[in-house]
Amino acid sequence: MEKGQTLNEFASRIDHRYRTKDMSRLTAIYGRMVYRGQFRPEDTQRITELWKNLVKQIRA
Repeated sequence: MEKGQTLNEFASRIDHRYRTKDMSRLTAIYGRMVYRGQFRPEDTQRITELWKNLVKQIRA
């Protein structure tokens, strides 16, 4: 992450680099949880799925 870069900007850069939207989706869930205090039960599974997808993309 670059100095002065927002989390959304970082997510966009990662998505562009790996040709995905998973980092932006993960960041959106994070933002909803942290800044709005909203957590849905299905978020746990979705977070895990998105994270695994990102790891696979990075390792490929």
